[in-house]
Amino acid sequence: MEPERGYARSGDTSIAYAVLGDGPFDLLQLLPVGNPIEMGWEIPVMGRFWERLASFSRLILVDQRGTGASDAIATAPTLDEHVADVEAVVDALGLGEVVVAAGSQATPQAILYAHRHPESVRRLLLYGATARLLRAPDYPHGFAPEQADRFAQAYARGWGTGATLDLIAPSAAADRQMRQWWGRAERTAGNPGSLRRLMETFARADVRAEARELAMPTLLSHRAGDALIPVAHARWLAEAIPDCTLVEVPGSDHMAYFGDVAPLLDTMEEYLTGGVAGRERVLTTLLFTDIAGSTQRASALGDRAWRSLLERHDAVVRTEIAREGGTELSFAGDGFLAEFPTASAAVRAARRIRATTDELGLAVRAGIHTTECERIGANVGGLGVHVAARVASEADGGEILLSQTTAQVLLGAGIGFEDRGERELRGVPGRWRLLAVSD
Repeated sequence: MEPERGYARSGDTSIAYAVLGDGPFDLLQLLPVGNPIEMGWEIPVMGRFWERLASFSRLILVDQRGTGASDAIATAPTLDEHVADVEAVVDALGLGEVVVAAGSQATPQAILYAHRHPESVRRLLLYGATARLLRAPDYPHGFAPEQADRFAQAYARGWGTGATLDLIAPSAAADRQMRQWWGRAERTAGNPGSLRRLMETFARADVRAEARELAMPTLLSHRAGDALIPVAHARWLAEAIPDCTLVEVPGSDHMAYFGDVAPLLDTMEEYLTGGVAGRERVLTTLLFTDIAGSTQRASALGDRAWRSLLERHDAVVRTEIAREGGTELSFAGDGFLAEFPTASAAVRAARRIRATTDELGLAVRAGIHTTECERIGANVGGLGVHVAARVASEADGGEILLSQTTAQVLLGAGIGFEDRGERELRGVPGRWRLLAVSD
């Protein structure tokens, strides 16, 4: 699949773009440094990734200034200049409403663009994202300046050789062919001087205030063991962005194209289209659990005691899921997602989890929703998963909340409910009546 190529004029700077696919909506992908458009059809993992996105959208790829086919830079660009470049591409193509996607170093500029254009950004997709790279008194997740300097020096030393895969894609670092391809991609993307200038801009970026004011639904995807940008950055963003869904997937690769890409791509497609082509749909009951007030409890206990308590919590949850014939689907931090063959089995598991963890001094909250989902390998996906997550987020510590759908399924099962009224679930259309399981 060969794209159409063109240039947009941003002041005195030419910004390269390529258009691929003819889907029902425009997906504007801002490429990070080291990912030039021209190499996408020579490096199989990049080409396949972009073609999958283009299979359900009209994909527009953008080489940021200083990289790839866009004009070189003599000084570090500002975030304002990056945003002006995106505006130039949008104007050149006459785009209306768009989905904006970005990964890694391009995520601050994507957040800033979306903040300034809420009327035209339909949704925002961020991968391996951070709103701020460096540590601050109110942002302990960031890198200390000396850490950032060491990384920048190591990255510059390996630039153009493929050695940077050791830092950004450990799963591919031992592949000699991939190192050759990636080295060439970096040489095509730009020289070490341009890299240093772009990384200087990245290090200065702080779009936390803008993230808190984003008006569009946002999907955050992040590998749980990301070797470059720790997942704590994504978790901070998920708390800050008003309408945000965070999906943590296994793996340590920072660059999206490497490792197991299916969970990332499936999540993006489902989030944007409501489903994944060719997936089987199944009726199931989902249970979400997590610990209310976990951050404060961890701070009070200290790292070692908290880890010990968390291990006991995890063992309890897994035991009760298995006891009722459930299947653990995902686990992140102190949160579990499991599916059950019946709604009553999910309620029994939630009750026992609550009782046992209460003895540990933990206030576990739970949300249960019966829904039709798409079977994606051993996992499930679809809007119903988001509904279940939002139901759980509405629960107080020690509370088990059900959607009205689940409560209706349970009529006659001898389980009591207390009406909690109708609520708006963030990122989910309509109003939803929720009910709490009676003690």
